[in-house]
Amino acid sequence: MKLKFIFIYLYIILLFLGNLFNNNIEISLIYFSISYILYLIYSLMKLKSFKNVLLTPEFIFESVFLIYSIMAAIMFIIDGYKPRVDFFKIDYNTIFETLKLYLNINIVLGIIMIIKKDNTIINCSPQIEKYCKKIDSKITIWDIIAILCSIYFIYLNFRNGFSIFNTNNRILRTMISSEFNSYIYLYMISYCSVKYAEIIYTKMITKKSIMVLIITVPFWIISLLTDRRNFINLLIILFMIIISKMKKLKIKSLLKIIIVLLVFLSIGYFRANSSFSKDRIKELFYMSNGEFILSHYVSEYYINNNNDLYYGKTYIVDTLTKFIPRAIYKSKPIDLSEKFLNEAKTNVGFAFNPVAEGLINFGQFWSIIIVPFTIYFYIWLANKLYKRNIFGFLIITGYSINIFRGFFANSIFAIVFMLIIIKLMTDRRVKKL
Repeated sequence: MKLKFIFIYLYIILLFLGNLFNNNIEISLIYFSISYILYLIYSLMKLKSFKNVLLTPEFIFESVFLIYSIMAAIMFIIDGYKPRVDFFKIDYNTIFETLKLYLNINIVLGIIMIIKKDNTIINCSPQIEKYCKKIDSKITIWDIIAILCSIYFIYLNFRNGFSIFNTNNRILRTMISSEFNSYIYLYMISYCSVKYAEIIYTKMITKKSIMVLIITVPFWIISLLTDRRNFINLLIILFMIIISKMKKLKIKSLLKIIIVLLVFLSIGYFRANSSFSKDRIKELFYMSNGEFILSHYVSEYYINNNNDLYYGKTYIVDTLTKFIPRAIYKSKPIDLSEKFLNEAKTNVGFAFNPVAEGLINFGQFWSIIIVPFTIYFYIWLANKLYKRNIFGFLIITGYSINIFRGFFANSIFAIVFMLIIIKLMTDRRVKKL
């Protein structure tokens, strides 16, 4: 208890320093780094090892939020204090004010996590091992659905021939656009989480495991031409499964994980035409972190353009109506990402985010309180599922990278969809074919 009070006190000091003695972007980035290091130190002192820390949803959400918070400001500095887009106003003050807002939100989130944090050691192995003892090699309806999803997705990519390998990824996204794509990704993340865990824990090469790899590996390889995010979601889940299986996390293993993540982030640069710029380092940084940067720009837009507040409507009404098809409910609210597209008049898609949703609902001051509790809701939900359904726990934790580039209604819908799939897939009463 004494340790909690010490770190809460340190966070409160940081909160005052970040608002009273903070007049530029660089200082804000330093404060942000301090807030992250504070939580890392606290977690290490409570959980005793980095392996235990690495497996907690608190640490993963904190780490992902850090990336989504600071990359736009770092890119702004690298570019000589110039924005990457000119659809709306982004200047030094806008970047600074938005970064300071993110800093305040992160500090409040850190305080909430410290108050709520217990000493539970996350270990996925016992539940996964128990599940794997009862698996068999028969084909199920879930395998058939995965085959159909993979075939349909590959068809979308190759229906115009092999031109996909020479097509700009933005154009390719439009070419393969389908109303089913988002559902396919959600299903394949759920399916692969379970099936890859079976392969990792049984260590057996069977006809069934070979079939699973034949179904899924081409799907994920092709998906990297237009999307990295969903595959990284799956990677986070797989890393958690593998790390749980290790008796001790070695530095060498951790470095391998970091290198793999950096490689998949950099695919954005190599996927595009790498000869479009003379300044390769800047472009590599931007293409590797574009999703984090552009999502942050949405918050910057609402820092400057936020008049009529929604007062929680998007959290309640939009979430409840998200589950009703538009064909049935004609006046269903449009997605916040579409709303932003119409307001900002951009010609490219920008991912929405929880901070921007807090801004349009409650304004800049109250979003400092509301957004951290919204983020903590997902952490709380993951911890609740830890002892009930380990795959549900993994799904929510791995989905963090999508949660921070989306809005509440969309995230809840995706989580519910995947949890239902996971529950049905792992239910022993499902009949085999």
